Amino acid sequence: MKMKKYITLGLVITLVFSVGLVSAVKPDLASLPTTVNPSEGQATVVIPAHAVEVAPGVFSLGTAIDNGRVVEGYAIITYKEG
Repeated sequence: MKMKKYITLGLVITLVFSVGLVSAVKPDLASLPTTVNPSEGQATVVIPAHAVEVAPGVFSLGTAIDNGRVVEGYAIITYKEG
């Protein structure tokens, strides 16, 4: 009986933590939509301030909810040689 209470309490705490984590993840709407503006044959891209560079030229844009699923966005920058 006592073990059942601990299991129930653990599940409730996990559920509350999960809901709090998902509700805290919101897209940065101030930077949407990202635009590419031509400038003398080159492109200028605005990457959101909260983006984290996880590898050279690869930026993690964070997570969001899309159709009830958690999705993660990346911006991959490929520089033109020459």
